[in-house]
Amino acid sequence: MRHTIRTNTITILVCIVLMLVTSTASLGAGVIDFVNELSSSNYAGRLTGTPGNELASHYIATQFSRLGLEPLGGLDDYYQQYTQPTRFLHGLPELAIVADQGVRREPLHYLKDFIVAVGLGLTNEGRVEKPGVILQAAAHLSPGASELPDLRESILLIPEHVFLPNQNAIMHHLTTTSSKPAGIILEADIGDQFFPAPLFINPAERETPAQLPLLFSAKSDVFQESVEAVENGLKLRMVADFELTETKANNVLGIIPGNLEEGSENKHEYVIIGAHFDGAGPNMAGPNPGAHDNASGVAVLLECAARLKSDKISLEPTMVFVA
Repeated sequence: MRHTIRTNTITILVCIVLMLVTSTASLGAGVIDFVNELSSSNYAGRLTGTPGNELASHYIATQFSRLGLEPLGGLDDYYQQYTQPTRFLHGLPELAIVADQGVRREPLHYLKDFIVAVGLGLTNEGRVEKPGVILQAAAHLSPGASELPDLRESILLIPEHVFLPNQNAIMHHLTTTSSKPAGIILEADIGDQFFPAPLFINPAERETPAQLPLLFSAKSDVFQESVEAVENGLKLRMVADFELTETKANNVLGIIPGNLEEGSENKHEYVIIGAHFDGAGPNMAGPNPGAHDNASGVAVLLECAARLKSDKISLEPTMVFVA
């Protein structure tokens, strides 16, 4: 018999409808309690590979047990262990203008004024203090162009109006040239950045050598201040200290068995409801409890399970809850 596992978004809608037609006050209290717990300081933002993340997995497993969900066959209790790379931030990144006589201006604010680009082929750790060079046109990077000095001893500043129309050509040149700059600063609308780095990491990043130096994005007023400093002969300093580490973590799975008889054509079809519980963890720029991303999703998952169990709804397919 063909065994299939499929996600069914319709069932998620059914769960939501079930919750809405029951007591609104009871629903609100349950969801809010779950969110408040998972976003409390006990879990420190639930970054994968940290004690807070492990504690969150134990809390969810305890709730599965309390609600009467069964462990999925073949698992150790409710836990499915796995490994994944996690990016840890060991020190606050820094972007600063270096003034004369060794007197340094106050560093700019990480996440508010600038962010660090991280990912495949990027350098995530290092310290650079160099003069700056401003890229006035993408053509100045072309072979034979004489407008720029040797970039290997410079931090390259790229204005937004130069980068956006030519970003593919610029990035191709910077990743393939033998005279890479010591660092790169892009002018960009960084928005309201709260996370220190993307949480979802390409496993290939562990084996891929860096093709670019430290790369920061700075908001326009900060970028223009940096340009003025460079034009006045001042140096810039870039510092970042991220580390990619292999970590262990748990998925948490519980089931509500269906009532299909053995031998039924659909006996081995499942409805899966999932929500990730890992978060960004501490970002060195303020607390990041992760209520919206994604304690709220886990709270809805737990409330769906609670309603289905408490209302004793007869289910044909087996329901699998995955956090």
